[in-house]
Amino acid sequence: SPYGALDMSGNAEEWVRDWHTNSYEELGTRNPTGPAKGFMRVLRGGDACDKAEYLGTTARDRLDPSVTKLRHGIRCAKKVTNPQ
Repeated sequence: SPYGALDMSGNAEEWVRDWHTNSYEELGTRNPTGPAKGFMRVLRGGDACDKAEYLGTTARDRLDPSVTKLRHGIRCAKKVTNPQ
């Protein structure tokens, strides 16, 4: 990518900070982060065992955060204040 983001799909589903909600519409369209608390955390992207339609970086799944699998990782992020 032009931002240097590499290997973001197909390797592992990645835990993100967001709690899951069935509907993001009420949360806005720019970086919806989910509700303040919940029971399921969001996983993004897909892992090597997923079908092609689940491999995109925006693919979203949910799971109890106490569950761990070898195919799960974390998505590191940095806030960009002035993208070029």
